[in-house]
Amino acid sequence: MKKISYLLVMIIVSVVMTSVGCKKKNDNNTPDPTTSFTLAKVGHLRVYRITNLKGSCEYNVEVTKDLGNGVYELTYQQGTCAWNLPTSTTYMFCTPEEWGSVFSLNPLNVQINLRTDAKVGTVYTWINPPDTILVTVLNLTDNVTVQAGKFECIKVRKDGKMYFGGDTLTFASYYWITYKYGLVKLENIFGNPGQDQELVSANW
Repeated sequence: MKKISYLLVMIIVSVVMTSVGCKKKNDNNTPDPTTSFTLAKVGHLRVYRITNLKGSCEYNVEVTKDLGNGVYELTYQQGTCAWNLPTSTTYMFCTPEEWGSVFSLNPLNVQINLRTDAKVGTVYTWINPPDTILVTVLNLTDNVTVQAGKFECIKVRKDGKMYFGGDTLTFASYYWITYKYGLVKLENIFGNPGQDQELVSANW
């Protein structure tokens, strides 16, 4: 049960980083992926591959609802993953300049994951006792290649301590992110060894 709980937390943490962006309007009323997050459109679907010591499997993340005021619903499914994870939802926040995850809709409690004005060394701090998460920007132009292709990414390190079902999970991971697709690659440093992820496909 403890291993399953940790696994669920890490998937939730990774889904948080895949999540949402928004449309920045220009003269053509279309988002510019180089200056704003462009992930928050209902129907956008991403497929990720998880790799661990037992092998690999895939799970899906889809933007399913626009709740207004910059809040979106994401639905994720286990796909080909063998463990018993039911379809679940998370909630994401987005403005043209920043995106993050919503941990409580009322009042709105947002963990900011990245902004478009990020600089190397920028640190985003989220404290919601007893949980604490830090996101540190390491590189703005890091090239990575995954099954979905080659991407120029922003690389961040995410450190956290979360409490789930009576257990404490302390973790640190590297994330490679783009404004258009969100999370492209994840490598765990500690906390859930071998639970790495990469983008397999996106439908836009």
